[in-house]
Amino acid sequence: MPDLTIEYYYLCSSAVRAAYNIEGSEDKTYQVEYDHNYINTKSQGWSCDCQGYKFRKTCNHIKKAQEKHCGWLQFANGDEPVDGKCPKCGDDISSRGWGV
Repeated sequence: MPDLTIEYYYLCSSAVRAAYNIEGSEDKTYQVEYDHNYINTKSQGWSCDCQGYKFRKTCNHIKKAQEKHCGWLQFANGDEPVDGKCPKCGDDISSRGWGV
């Protein structure tokens, strides 16, 4: 069996974990979080501290946060980092190895 070659790619820090404050009705602000480690859940890694999320595992606050979410992955979206930052949003990036 041949040895694996490790190829490296970059990803935006928001592709791993992110948090957003989303304004809801009646001037209340909700905390919406994304965590890649929970991608296989019903909400695909998203959670919110509102009552609707507790019952349905989805809500409009998550939809609003997803509009703001970058989630750039070099191998999926193309482009190269710009000065060590995400080319899409300018946030920090990290690298990951991928065996091919």
